[in-house]
Amino acid sequence: MATCTQNGIDDGVSDALIVCLDLLQKNCSHEQYMTALSTLLKICRNVLDNPTEEKYKSVKINNKSFVEKVWQFSEAQQFLIAAGWSEVDGLVILCEDKYLQSAVRVLEAKNPEPIQSNTRDKTQKRHLEAGTEDDQAKQHLLDENKKKYMEECKRVLKEKKRISDKIKADRQETSSRVTKNARATNLNFGSGLKRFDDIGINLNQGGG
Repeated sequence: MATCTQNGIDDGVSDALIVCLDLLQKNCSHEQYMTALSTLLKICRNVLDNPTEEKYKSVKINNKSFVEKVWQFSEAQQFLIAAGWSEVDGLVILCEDKYLQSAVRVLEAKNPEPIQSNTRDKTQKRHLEAGTEDDQAKQHLLDENKKKYMEECKRVLKEKKRISDKIKADRQETSSRVTKNARATNLNFGSGLKRFDDIGINLNQGGG
């Protein structure tokens, strides 16, 4: 493994980082590439500028902005991994910070600049507008699904209440029936027994 340095950058690490960025530039649009560069630079600089702030050392993978600008590109993912980041439980976490300085220097060497071309500005605007329309469509779909879910929840709760009420009513009816039967049994108890008079015995007469 190479250990010599050039311009303060470890050759082995910087080579890997440069390859990742070259592949990123090749496989996405210029606007996407420039946005990814500036975002990667910001992520790495934040840690270097705030070494004691833990919040800068992790990024949620489901962060929409992070996904659109960086994480959707496998080359950008590989850049972060080469720079010391790792994916853990839905987060991209900085595991080793000794490569951050190399990452920053490589990114700065690529000299990310804002897009100034009118044509590119229009293209970017169209992308943003399309993104806004997509977001609105997704939000509408989420709202519709939420509405259907709430209606289904209400229906299920209503059905559960109906079943519960029916069970309570059936129990009360059964309890009432048992009570009536018990009373009827008590009232009829002994009604089938024969009296002494019925079998010809007169208790008023002496025996013998």
